[in-house]
Amino acid sequence: MPPLLPHLSQRWSRFVIRHWRLVLLLWLAAVIVSRVAAPTWKQVAYDGDFEHLPATTASVAGTKLLDAAFPTERPRSQFMILFARDGKKIGKRDQHVAMDLSRRLRHRLGCVYVRRALASGWSGKTAPVNDHVRELVDDAMDAFDRSIELDTLFYEYFEDSVSAGTDPWYEPRVAIAYWDRARLHDSLGKHDLAASDREIALALDPEIESATPIEDRDRSLDSMLDILSWDDERIGKRLSKRDLRLVVIRLENEFLATGNIELMESLDELIDSVRAYSLPLAEPGLRIEIAGSAAIGGETLIAARDAIQYTEWFTVILIMIILAVVYRAPALVAVPLVSIGVAVICATGLVSALASAGQEPGMEWIGLKVFTTSKIFVVVILFGAGTDYCLFLIARLREEAGDLDWGQAVEQALSKVMGALLGSAFTTVVGLWMMWVGNFGKFHYVGPIIAICLLVGLAVCTTLTPALLYALGPRVFWPGKLERNEKQAVFWEFIALVVTQRPKWMLVAGIGLLAIPAVYGFRHEGDVSYDITTQLNAEARSRQGVETLSHSYSLGESNPIVLLLLHEQPIDPEVGRASLRDLVAAIYEVDGVRGIRYLEDPLGDNPPGKRKSVFAIESLVGWVLKQHRVSRRYFTSDEASYANRLIRLDVMVDEEPFGEAAAEALERVVDRVEDLRNQFLLVLTPEIGGIEATDLAIGQIQDAISRLEKSLPASTQRRSGVKAVDWQLSTSGMAWFDYDDTSEVAGRGEVLVTMNDRSGLVPFANRLMEVLRNGDSELGIDRLPDVKARLIPSPIADCEFQVTGTSMAMQDLKQVTTEDTTRIKIFVVGAVLTILLMVVWRVGLSIYLIATVLLSYYATLGLTVAFFRTVYGDQFVGLDWKLPLFLFVILVAVGQDYNVYLVTRVLEEQKRGGRLAGLRRAIIRTGGIITSCGVVMAGTFFAMTASAWAPELFQWVGLSQAQEQPAIMLRGVVELGFALGLGVLVDTFYVRTILVPAYMAAFDQRIR
Repeated sequence: MPPLLPHLSQRWSRFVIRHWRLVLLLWLAAVIVSRVAAPTWKQVAYDGDFEHLPATTASVAGTKLLDAAFPTERPRSQFMILFARDGKKIGKRDQHVAMDLSRRLRHRLGCVYVRRALASGWSGKTAPVNDHVRELVDDAMDAFDRSIELDTLFYEYFEDSVSAGTDPWYEPRVAIAYWDRARLHDSLGKHDLAASDREIALALDPEIESATPIEDRDRSLDSMLDILSWDDERIGKRLSKRDLRLVVIRLENEFLATGNIELMESLDELIDSVRAYSLPLAEPGLRIEIAGSAAIGGETLIAARDAIQYTEWFTVILIMIILAVVYRAPALVAVPLVSIGVAVICATGLVSALASAGQEPGMEWIGLKVFTTSKIFVVVILFGAGTDYCLFLIARLREEAGDLDWGQAVEQALSKVMGALLGSAFTTVVGLWMMWVGNFGKFHYVGPIIAICLLVGLAVCTTLTPALLYALGPRVFWPGKLERNEKQAVFWEFIALVVTQRPKWMLVAGIGLLAIPAVYGFRHEGDVSYDITTQLNAEARSRQGVETLSHSYSLGESNPIVLLLLHEQPIDPEVGRASLRDLVAAIYEVDGVRGIRYLEDPLGDNPPGKRKSVFAIESLVGWVLKQHRVSRRYFTSDEASYANRLIRLDVMVDEEPFGEAAAEALERVVDRVEDLRNQFLLVLTPEIGGIEATDLAIGQIQDAISRLEKSLPASTQRRSGVKAVDWQLSTSGMAWFDYDDTSEVAGRGEVLVTMNDRSGLVPFANRLMEVLRNGDSELGIDRLPDVKARLIPSPIADCEFQVTGTSMAMQDLKQVTTEDTTRIKIFVVGAVLTILLMVVWRVGLSIYLIATVLLSYYATLGLTVAFFRTVYGDQFVGLDWKLPLFLFVILVAVGQDYNVYLVTRVLEEQKRGGRLAGLRRAIIRTGGIITSCGVVMAGTFFAMTASAWAPELFQWVGLSQAQEQPAIMLRGVVELGFALGLGVLVDTFYVRTILVPAYMAAFDQRIR
């Protein structure tokens, strides 16, 4: 320990005790400011994974291009509602039940369009003044018309069965749709139609005049862009199966946008209304299910919210129980809880304030973001570490209070544990802060966030906690006593004796036993799952909906590979359409491609060779006919800078987007497009000699290409050299693209050259044409005789090429996080080792302490894999991909707390009593407190698993009623909580109890 630290610790302790009232007032003020002035965590929290990839990744670059070309109303996710039967045909009654939902949804969509028009400057009282507003008003009118049309069909079919329901706006008729349509008619000057609609609305609901204006109604569904439904005459056939009917709601939100929680809750309420009102009218067996990316995202966010709540509740309860068992003194339960409560409020307030400030102009340098799920780590680590700090302090206070008066005892206790607290805390803080080197946003920010919160917790426990203890006096131990627990001391005396008498045997046996699961963990460290759908438990409604959907549709249809090609300059539309058809035909040749959606075929149903119909149906996600506004908005940018420049292709493959098969299909598609971009064609026309001259010329050209490539530098050959050369003697084109030469020329030939990279294409092609015209004596290339050569570049050679979509984002995520994991591990180990060297000043011991934590990490990982493989059975697809890194960082960083506390106490005791005697005394003195701290920390981590068992527990004890919908949980949070809790227990009861003392007894001979 640095020599200056004891002196500073004494001064700090003296200041805190002498000014304890000021300390209490300052922390009270901090709590008030944090509660009043700081934004809430929810207000500044981000979500999602793909959104936080580095800007240099392909999927992010592609998304940026999409956002620039389609800045408004670009669908980013979808919510699907399924009406399904198990193998039985959907009947007419079933379809009319589905109409009940559609009529309600269409009206809500119309209201969304009206609010968008109002937000765009429309007064709502006169006709629209610009094209954008006029289009929104027309869309709103179409939605209200369709709602009323479906309402009429629904009511005529069920007229004898339905009655007034609980919502007069929708039951039995959509009175509110008539009322709202009347307003639109008035604004368009159609007052007769408006009067008719108002009359109908009042007849259906006499109190509708008091209806809230559209602009003041609930906005939770305002992210809706449009609805694509089985009942649409243009696309209904594609969204209908024998046992299934689909309603697809396209949203402008990303699938993990926090607003999807409210959206999903509103849609659940709407679906529940249909279940209660019209579902009983169908034959038994009809199910209403949900699916789609927004449904998965919404349930994921809800599960994360519930996980945070359960974790907070059970962490507090667990801490109270443990403190009560350890101390059996109410005040000693209250002091740590108050301290940690203050730390949590102030720490989360500080982090939220910093994150909010970083969003302000000119304050971007703060560079801090918080995430919804990161609060779980803040809560559990603050509660765990904060309680540990309090336990260390109180345990030392119990020792000091036996010989000193209370003020001196508190001062000495704080002074003597300050070094251990600072060492353990800064080891953890620095280790966590090393996650900053990660490029993935969640890794980059989460570590520093937790580190900042831990520093606040350390400040609280070294100021507020001793101030509270001093203010309460010795009665803080009431009704217990200051004496040590002799039974506990006897147990630790036995452990100390056994470990120090045969240290080498204990060391070999201990490492050998832990090595068994460690080897298993090392072998399976990479067995992780990136599949978003498996993050939720199998009972989650969105997962069940996906399972139902998978019987009729491929996940690849709703998660296509999005290809974007941007020409340098606008091109002629006719030429562009022709080359686009050629491009699509070339991509269709790739193995695994099942369809391509683009402007000419927005359905992806017409591959080359298939007879095309003007009235082709749309695919699963509802791409309408190319004449329809939805298709135009989707494939054609309204931005002037992208007009006649941007090509968008949605490539559907057979595989679901999260697996290795999808990655291989993605690679094949991208490689194919890259090859098509990097090609040029030489068209050879014989002047004399016919086909024989062309044949000779082709051989000469191949030789020239080979010689030219060899003349390039080696690095250029690898990067921008020739990839392939194909040729043929033909009067028809061999290239994937057509060119403006339809003449039949006898003896014509073609040479198609594919380069490795576009950067070398133009220079190489121009140089080749030059040597073919003039020859090159240095390279041994003769001029091309008797044949005229024409160079035709690929139609997309000038294009910027970007790829995005779920498959691309998933591959980027895997690559970035894999690289981050390696980098962060190296930095964390290096940083923690540096802190240990500064604290204990022993190289061999510091390296050994790191090695024990690494052994503990791999053993814990192995046991965790084995446990969940057993629990999940056939459903086990691997641990959550975030688990290995978070487990590593937290175990290496947090796990050193107890190492530091034990080693610093050993060094202190060895100064007074010799090497082995001091070691035994340190084990006896710290065994109980380290065990208590380990149990507390493990308990807080195990609290992260509460979402897996708490709902059933609450129902069993009668604290909640059985829910109609199954409880949902995030498997990743549960798995990580289990792994962290298990890892801390292994560290506490095995590493700290056996391996560290045994090493110090066997090999650490020096007394400092």
